[in-house]
Amino acid sequence: MIARIWHGITPISKADEYIGHQNKTGITDYQATEGNHGVYFLRRIEGEQVHFLVVSFRVQLSQSRSLQVKITRKRVTILMM
Repeated sequence: MIARIWHGITPISKADEYIGHQNKTGITDYQATEGNHGVYFLRRIEGEQVHFLVVSFRVQLSQSRSLQVKITRKRVTILMM
């Protein structure tokens, strides 16, 4: 079993928008990926920022790497301010 952990930060003013985006795309992509064994999407408010933590579970490393490329590209787009 492979656990992949991703951490991101967004301003508190954009947190709800980011959660909506992740629920429509990122989390859905994780859940639809072959070999997926679960995903957790967590958030923590700290001052004027919101920290997000995504933990997903896979059986094969190759599946984790292919998903990582997709998410990395989205992350760059999403977190630009």
